[in-house]
Amino acid sequence: MSSPPFKPVKKFVRAGAGAGKTWNLTRQVVGLALDFKAEQGVWPKVVLTTFTRKATQELKERMLIYCLQEKPEAVDFVASGGHLRITTMHGLMNTFLSRTINRIGFPTQFQIVSGDQANLWRKQVLRQMFEDGLVPNELQVFNVARLLQNLKDYEIHCHSGRARPVNSIDDLETLSFNWCKQQAYAISRWAESAQPLLHHEKWDIFFENLDGFLHELLEKRPWEQKRRGLADKFESLSKQKPRKSKNVPGLPTDLAKQFTQIKTKLMKWFLEPDFSSEFWADRLNTLKAFDEFAKNFLQSLLQKKKREGAIETNDLEHLALKLIHEHPNSVKGFAESVDAWFIDEFQDTSPLQMEILEQMIGGRSVYMVGDPQQSIYLFRGSRSEVFFNEQKKQESQGAQVEFLQNNFRSQAHLLEFFNETFPRLSEDFSPMQAQKDPLVDGPAVVIGQSSSKDPKAEMNHLSRQVKELLDRHVDPSSIAILLRNRKQITELQNHLKTLGFPVMAAASDQFFSRREILDALSLLKYLLNPWDNQNLTLLMRSPWLGMTESEVLQVIEGADAYYHEALKNLYGQSMKRVEKLYLAASEVGARGYAIVFRELLIELGLFEYAHSIDGSGRREANLWKLVNRVEQLAREPGGSLNDLVSGLGMPHGLEQLDSEADAPSALEPNKIQMMTIHASKGLQFDHVFMPFLHKKPNKTHFQDFCFHEEQKIWDVRMPVAKYNRPQGSFLESLQVAELKKRE
Repeated sequence: MSSPPFKPVKKFVRAGAGAGKTWNLTRQVVGLALDFKAEQGVWPKVVLTTFTRKATQELKERMLIYCLQEKPEAVDFVASGGHLRITTMHGLMNTFLSRTINRIGFPTQFQIVSGDQANLWRKQVLRQMFEDGLVPNELQVFNVARLLQNLKDYEIHCHSGRARPVNSIDDLETLSFNWCKQQAYAISRWAESAQPLLHHEKWDIFFENLDGFLHELLEKRPWEQKRRGLADKFESLSKQKPRKSKNVPGLPTDLAKQFTQIKTKLMKWFLEPDFSSEFWADRLNTLKAFDEFAKNFLQSLLQKKKREGAIETNDLEHLALKLIHEHPNSVKGFAESVDAWFIDEFQDTSPLQMEILEQMIGGRSVYMVGDPQQSIYLFRGSRSEVFFNEQKKQESQGAQVEFLQNNFRSQAHLLEFFNETFPRLSEDFSPMQAQKDPLVDGPAVVIGQSSSKDPKAEMNHLSRQVKELLDRHVDPSSIAILLRNRKQITELQNHLKTLGFPVMAAASDQFFSRREILDALSLLKYLLNPWDNQNLTLLMRSPWLGMTESEVLQVIEGADAYYHEALKNLYGQSMKRVEKLYLAASEVGARGYAIVFRELLIELGLFEYAHSIDGSGRREANLWKLVNRVEQLAREPGGSLNDLVSGLGMPHGLEQLDSEADAPSALEPNKIQMMTIHASKGLQFDHVFMPFLHKKPNKTHFQDFCFHEEQKIWDVRMPVAKYNRPQGSFLESLQVAELKKRE
């Protein structure tokens, strides 16, 4: 008699920082597996997705430790890759495509190429379309570089085929009315702030007239009828704005500045000919022509990728969605092979990923956990709205919703500061309860402001603060300085080094430029291509072969064409290290690159040398990280070691950047840690400095290609009345305003 089906378990968890999210997640996974095994007699097939490869390893280690200590009966489940698959979103899409991509004409053994290679294919396809006369005249308003970038943006947003351009006068009239509502809202907010401060009859008249202007702005009339009259009315209203005098109060400086900004934007749209409906027909014709051309371009690019048997990272999600739409049975078969889903870091899930996951999960058990307050990857497509929308959806479907808001990591007075400050900035902020007593007396947060005109005043102040800590014998590695970008890190690092401070920048984009990695890659490059004379010359001069200049010169002069044969003939038997090098090259065919590469690094002493000159273990850890990467590529379908040594396999996406960062050492260097705010996620320090907070944040001020996620419509900046510069549309203005809020 067969067991009844396992009843799906649905949980949605909002877990704040330091609330034990990973602790709870590991127990949820193991608990579900044990319940499933008890009912069904077999282990379930479980997929657990998280954001980075580094996090996948951490989760597996945590789960194994938990099982070894408390649930030994579940060790087999966690240790077996056949039952539990812990992967990133990209890893999940790669697995799905490797089983199903042949249905849309790709070979099953496809490879993933770099963005640079894919961009080269785009240029080739576009050039061919120019040569074949397939580029319509309407697109001559774009130069080639802008046309290519617009096509890339179109590819990102319109890959599913369900998006459309702004394609009618009605569309533009609707957007113009929405734009008017947006401006009316901004003016109303300004008035709400200003009116209570300005008690005088003249100001009362001004605000009454302003209210009349708002009513006209919100009237549903054709744009062309509204804009001229409204321009005159607002110009007149601006002149009526009372001036400060002995009896009449004036606007505070910040509100006066806001009013000027509002006026500038309104008058631009009301008066500049670019925004006249006279040019709407031209805009619509160009958008229609671009839409048709872009579809043909994407089709040609897709055929190019099929011929090459290769895709790029962005294609993982796009092609997965294409398969789901065109071959629903493909995702059905994939989903039926999974019994339960666990989605970690759910706040970093993009709308596109959510659409794919919904199809994969279906009605099976699912556990989603995340924290919208830790959603910092806006540029990657993540949206906090996805989190809140899914929470409402899960609640409506009867899922168990939990809130983990007890913070076991941060000191109580630090949390008090957060709970007091951030609800003022966002109503979505959820306070947390402290579970840890303060370790020291005094303030948790100190805010300083410099009025000096000296550009180094802030750096000098920070250095004095750091010196005070070091004079109190605070461990340098317990101090972190968080900055926004690499430029700030470099400037401050140089300044602190000049003063003699022990500092170290955790630079995620410098892994492949580290000396130990360059040395190791030269050995791998030799194994892949012993006939590369330039690389072999570098190897002969390196400490790993230890040859003198005269010995190197003798090899070069004795070579007919390739140094490889000359080196073997001259020193293949008399030099032990050269002998090891040639022996390794001869074993690659039988034993594989990964195994031979690992053993060669050991035999030539690279690990021993790294350990001897770096007591922190960071250099040695970086070498093992590279070895693991080589082994992974050797196993992956389409993995390319040649791309790795040539630079094409360098990190291009956020997930890869994280995984290609310097490896953490077993013993962290006793230095002050400097890093970007993004790189600090998940780490903790006793003392944290955040300088340069007066610098304005980067915000989006325009969008060459504008896409509305909900309505699935798009528009492109283009020259209109003034043919010397591109001009945006109502849709762009609406979207940029929304993006600025998010940013």
